[in-house]
Amino acid sequence: MPLHNGVRRALDHSPYPVGCALHLPVYERAATDRLIAAARCHHLFRTAGKECLVYFSRRGETIATSFPEQDPSMLPNIELPPSDYPLLLPWPADGNPGAILQFDDPAAWRAFILDLGIDPLIPRIVGAKFARAQKLYLLAWLDADLIKAGELVALTALELAVTDRYGGHYCKRKPSFAALLRHMVDEDGLTDGAIPMVTRCGGTAIGQLTGETKPTLAERRNGLAHGDPFDGAPVGGLLELVRDLINYAYRDYVAEARAGCFAT
Repeated sequence: MPLHNGVRRALDHSPYPVGCALHLPVYERAATDRLIAAARCHHLFRTAGKECLVYFSRRGETIATSFPEQDPSMLPNIELPPSDYPLLLPWPADGNPGAILQFDDPAAWRAFILDLGIDPLIPRIVGAKFARAQKLYLLAWLDADLIKAGELVALTALELAVTDRYGGHYCKRKPSFAALLRHMVDEDGLTDGAIPMVTRCGGTAIGQLTGETKPTLAERRNGLAHGDPFDGAPVGGLLELVRDLINYAYRDYVAEARAGCFAT
């Protein structure tokens, strides 16, 4: 697909740095997140050494363009003060699914959380919800209880992602979160070998989707959302697992954008 002349001009002469949203002037008022989320499709183009997402309406009109790099506004540069005590967190490490990680300074914690972002080509509405979970994890440097809030938001981002990717297979009624997670395994071929965190650290995660391991991810979401009095300590690696599952659900979507939709 050739690059729209307006998109090319906007990229070549844009005063905005890479990472900023860029809208075509003719669609400036219409280029809202809601319209972008409802767009029929989007394609990835490369021009002037930069990648650009172009969103199209159902009539084929260009709604907006944006650079797919992490939007800095999603994870603002919140100042985290030094602490007299390290942050200790159960989290899988290389070859050890039951490891305890220690973070002695806020810079290391920030870098760790930023590294857990989902693929930037995944639809923005999902990316924004996942970034909200990252933000809560980031703020857990100030109060570790915020990790539990981050877990709930991460699981809701996962529910949105699997509803988007698999919900169309259920025509008669809206599927439950648990059913959609099982669909990833039973119908979309998910195995432990396809989950980067599991292949890196060992262990297994599939049972948390199929119901063989309790509590399942759906049960954890329900417990967090409905005030489980025994929700306990942070769940080691939950944000990373959710990141891997969202990336898996959108793997074909992202591959098509990267491999088949470039223009020069």
